[in-house]
Amino acid sequence: MRAAALMVRFSTSMRGRITCREPPKKGSLIDIPSTLNSTITVKGETDRSNKLQNLVGEQLAGCGFNEVLNNSLTKISYYSDLKENSVERGVNVMNPLSSDLGIMRQTLLFGGLENIQHNANRKVEDLRFFEYGNCYYFDPSRRNPEKTLSAYSEDYHLGLWLAGKSKTGSWIHAEEKADIYTLKAHVLNIFKRTGLSLSALKMQENINGELLSAAITYTDHSGKKVAEIGIVRHDILHKFDIQGDVFYARAGKFASALEAKLFPDNVPLALYDNLIAAVRRHVGGLNRFVSACVFHLIGDGVGALLLGPPEG
Repeated sequence: MRAAALMVRFSTSMRGRITCREPPKKGSLIDIPSTLNSTITVKGETDRSNKLQNLVGEQLAGCGFNEVLNNSLTKISYYSDLKENSVERGVNVMNPLSSDLGIMRQTLLFGGLENIQHNANRKVEDLRFFEYGNCYYFDPSRRNPEKTLSAYSEDYHLGLWLAGKSKTGSWIHAEEKADIYTLKAHVLNIFKRTGLSLSALKMQENINGELLSAAITYTDHSGKKVAEIGIVRHDILHKFDIQGDVFYARAGKFASALEAKLFPDNVPLALYDNLIAAVRRHVGGLNRFVSACVFHLIGDGVGALLLGPPEG
């Protein structure tokens, strides 16, 4: 007695769910596709960057921080009294809608201070903010008539703000005000979470700048500033009518995943590029040598390999 198999034909709907069609009649042929189309997607630089950004963002959210998002266009008056971040070094808008949107931001600081001012005016004073965003710069010395954008650059930054109390008083814990060391602990936790070793960084303390006072900076082996933590200067806070101290931290971003990978071992990116270029220049000769060895191995036996590479 023969038992005919009952075949069921499946199809995939638009949402990726498998649906069952009407089964074929008894004894019908099996419809097997001759080809199977598939697509392989390799994770790129953007995917790895977004994954790392989400990882840090989730950690900060778990520590009580709220993410903010501010406009890249900001007031010219914020930079009128600055030297390092002056109006001349900023990307100015040729036809601004107003003076409030006249220049591209050179730091994330002022946007966060606007958020703190907005909340303080509504009696919300214990604040923790973080923001991811680009900052834009103009360097007149890098002008090139053949390359219009050579004098312009942008950097991706992470900004952190602390204001008010870090811990609210209760029966089990006394009230604590936020300080620079509280913010420093959060920055160090970010370094640890992202795999950045402190042994590869150089720390300097009590640095006074035009934006921050009593700042702590972390620099790499080349002198590039990786992170900066400090107290916002009171003359800047006065412009926003903010009472009390505000603590701000800024962390930069590596230009590529390759640069971040080479950083802990203090390997310059130029050295790596030169090494790869040298390998590519000589890989042809190496392939010819290997091909000759294989030819001798097959034709004359293993003993031919002991004679060394072929002449020429």
